[in-house]
Amino acid sequence: MNYNKFTYSEYLQHVKKGVFKCSEGRRHSKKKDSGFYQTPDFKTAFNYAVKGWAQGIKKLEQIETREAVKKVRRRKASRSGSRYNIGRVVSGHPTPCYKTQTVKRETRRQIDVYIKLSYTASVEGKTALNYAGEVLQHVNELQQKNDIRLIGVFDTHLNGKKRDVCDVILKEYNTPLEFNTIAFACHPSFFRRVRWKQLECSTYAKGEKGSSHNDSAYIERIKDQNAKEGKQRDAYILHTCQNYNYEEVYKRDECIIIKAAE
Repeated sequence: MNYNKFTYSEYLQHVKKGVFKCSEGRRHSKKKDSGFYQTPDFKTAFNYAVKGWAQGIKKLEQIETREAVKKVRRRKASRSGSRYNIGRVVSGHPTPCYKTQTVKRETRRQIDVYIKLSYTASVEGKTALNYAGEVLQHVNELQQKNDIRLIGVFDTHLNGKKRDVCDVILKEYNTPLEFNTIAFACHPSFFRRVRWKQLECSTYAKGEKGSSHNDSAYIERIKDQNAKEGKQRDAYILHTCQNYNYEEVYKRDECIIIKAAE
């Protein structure tokens, strides 16, 4: 098995520097097809990956998020206090001062959350886009209660022999959710253009970029990896796009939880 691990920015640099080695075939990263890929071409997709997907961000702006939980210092306006607010003094506001307060918030536990970013060609572009919205809602819900590390997983096999796995760290612990990054990582073109370009530039690509590995193998790989590393944190494997395609229903209760090593 060929295995790679990148941060999001490292992955984009890796793809950008790749030299094309694979025959294009019927479908490839540079093909102009807005329906299957949900972007008109590779240049547009890569630009979204680097600079952000404006339409996706707009859709996600309504999702309420919370910053990392910790003790914070907050200023509260009052009639008397340790500091003056110059703007309030000049305007004659009845509370021209502010006091500094310490606000204690409950510390959240750290968990790993896995999203499978690859799926078969049978999944339509529109379906994959709808799935992206569902999974991002779920990620946000988990972030509200936990400090998460978000890991996007590409898991494919070439000619039924060579298996290629790539983990992309979309979010680390103690960092805010960057919708600019995560929104497009779940977009169909992140897989069908950006990931495909990576495979098309691989030294072992001999005419094919491979196909998405089945979900059971993907889940077993994560379970085995967590067991070998003796993870001290719970891991969540989210409902995959492949299953969503069959039923068009995102099932939060089918999220697989791997308990931390004791």
